[in-house]
Amino acid sequence: MGKTEKYDHLKLIREYAGGHKNLITLGRCLAAVSAILTLIPYYELWKIIRCAANGEELEKITLYAWFAVAMIVGALLVYA
Repeated sequence: MGKTEKYDHLKLIREYAGGHKNLITLGRCLAAVSAILTLIPYYELWKIIRCAANGEELEKITLYAWFAVAMIVGALLVYA
């Protein structure tokens, strides 16, 4: 095989998957959802810092923190 020969890695993976080809697509979608859920806690952290800097009520900060924890747990569950 020469250096100019290109591989279709997804085609190779689908060959190995056999009758479970649809699970590859499902896994890719779930990984994308998990990645998005993983980013949400950083936005919540920004909102916590903004509330603390502006001197807003503590209840908002607590709500944002629990929402961030829920998103982290949700991302782990979707990924698993």
